[in-house]
Amino acid sequence: RYHHSVLRRALSQLAALRRFGGVMVEVLSKQVQELYRRGQEHQHAEPPDLLLAEAAFREVIKLAPQWAEGHYSLGSVLALSERFKAACDAYESAINLDATDPRPHIALGWLLSQLGRYNSAVEYLQKGIALKPHYCEADANNMLAETYERQNQIEKAVELWRRVAAMQPTYPSYDIPIQEAVRKLGIYMRSASADE
Repeated sequence: RYHHSVLRRALSQLAALRRFGGVMVEVLSKQVQELYRRGQEHQHAEPPDLLLAEAAFREVIKLAPQWAEGHYSLGSVLALSERFKAACDAYESAINLDATDPRPHIALGWLLSQLGRYNSAVEYLQKGIALKPHYCEADANNMLAETYERQNQIEKAVELWRRVAAMQPTYPSYDIPIQEAVRKLGIYMRSASADE
């Protein structure tokens, strides 16, 4: 009898806490959404205000530490600010919170490639591509191809550029990565022809 009353009281308190927590989460969510919107505005302003964007995204993370998007956005701003170690850490946090989002994998892979950490870059870029990024698949494949090119693995790079050259733009008028793949193929095909 005693155990049942303790259990009932605990369940009642849990239900009350959940109701109270639900209200707090809703209020927090609105605050987080507003901070996130401000961060995005600062990041994409002309010219961007990366300090204000960073401050907004840091506040988002403080209020919603389990939201991967906040960490990803902070990583993007830090990368633009050329604070690469901190950007890598933010992208890794985003991946740890949501490993199904291809964007932080791709962003971290590209950043590692720029830093000359090619093996890790290949790993992250491949993971991001395997997650089927619907809007930047051609870009991600070009990034991976360029990483292979930097490693002097030209055959792998050419294979990826061929794949990208055969893709359709993910949305109208966005064929930039496809044009880049065709340009790179032209360079390496001419080079291969000259060697024969």
